[in-house]
Amino acid sequence: MLIMYILIRDSIDQGSIKRYDLHDRQHCSRGDESVNRCFVRPATGSGSSEEYDRYSSGSRQAKNAQAAYGFVPMTFDARDYWAQCPSVGHVPNQGCCDSSYALVPTAVMTDRTCIATNSSNMVFSAFDVISCCADCAIYQKDKCRGGEPVAVWKYWNKVGIVNEDCLPYSFANTCIGQDCPIRCVPGASGTVAGNKKKGLEYYTVMANVLQIQSEIVRNGPVEASFDMFLDFATFNGEGVYMHRSGPYMNKHSVKIIGWGTEKGTPYWLIVNTFGEGWANGGVAKFLRGQNHLHH
Repeated sequence: MLIMYILIRDSIDQGSIKRYDLHDRQHCSRGDESVNRCFVRPATGSGSSEEYDRYSSGSRQAKNAQAAYGFVPMTFDARDYWAQCPSVGHVPNQGCCDSSYALVPTAVMTDRTCIATNSSNMVFSAFDVISCCADCAIYQKDKCRGGEPVAVWKYWNKVGIVNEDCLPYSFANTCIGQDCPIRCVPGASGTVAGNKKKGLEYYTVMANVLQIQSEIVRNGPVEASFDMFLDFATFNGEGVYMHRSGPYMNKHSVKIIGWGTEKGTPYWLIVNTFGEGWANGGVAKFLRGQNHLHH
């Protein structure tokens, strides 16, 4: 089931979602038969899932939603619509560290800041979240074992997050979290505390297709969480992903940047955190409007 707990808000910065993530403990190549060993489950609960409505084009629900949310195009790709913001299409690689709980929220913050200010100078640091947020990671002694995305949005709102130039992501080859630095890396000026940028607010978008689409068109990419199965982790990018077989792995978060239809099948266009070697350069089409994730 796709959990459309999504994050967002406008002004200068925005965002908010729920639940957490995939737990990638190794470098797992696409199609690796041992990929099941690359994932572990968190000790804490995953929370409840909410199903979102599927609207047919002629239904009463669709017409009411259209009136409420405004015009929604049949296809949309935020990479084209906001071409001045290269971060929208950037594909992060969490590597050995289970850090999508930090990578996806900071990516959405970065995208929306660029869209709101027409400037790509601010790239929010996932390293800051992993190393410096006391409430974001599930285990403070091992911050590369997953976290709670909603805590990331609260941290951004209350404490602030530095630019990637100050604290670049450096967990690609380590499975162990690092302590929060006092100063930025060599070559970047100032202290971590002195480089914080706060978000104004964050909020959740209700879980229905047209409202999510409207939110993306108006304000930019959003974050969503869903139940991840093995066939998603090994998806080769051919066609539209729909869960068909394989064991349940964990909760996972991705960035939604658009939607469309392929051979009559509606899909979300998502950016994952597995690097460019996954699916189609790190981007995939994910079945939209059906509850196909059961376990």
